[in-house]
Parts: sequence; C-alpha cells; structure tokens
Amino acid sequence: MGRLIDRAVEHLGDAWRNLTDAKFEVMETESNPHLVNIVAPTEVVIFITYERKRGSAAATMSMCIPFNAIESVLGKLA
Repeated sequence: MGRLIDRAVEHLGDAWRNLTDAKFEVMETESNPHLVNIVAPTEVVIFITYERKRGSAAATMSMCIPFNAIESVLGKLA
C-alpha cells in the first residue's frame, strides 16, 4: 500500500507542476474516516475521491485539500 501511495503522490506532483512549485508528501494516513480531523468543520475544502482498479482488486482513496492551500493558483485553474 505504501508504494501505491508514493506513486499517487508522485503523479499528483506531476499534475500540479504546470500550476505551481508544490511539494506533496504523506504526513499521516488513517483508515477510519471518522478519526480524521484535517481542518475545522467550517473550513472550505476540496474533497476528491477516486477508485483504483487493477485486475479484480479495487481500492478507494480520498484526498482532502484545504481551499486556502490552492487559493493562490485558483486563477490558473479556470
């Protein structure tokens, strides 16, 4: 699972390279979503969920990005 996450972070950096010089890294992982406390409940976030399939195996990964983390590149996204 660690290798999969490392590759996902690497590809995430590649995808954002044209917008900003961002460095992505995994700081913590949590398998129980009820225990995750990334930002305050009133904070605006971008929440991305995607499914990875390989053969008959599938896994879902979610990513939560605080809006203020991408606000500076928002004009480049439109």
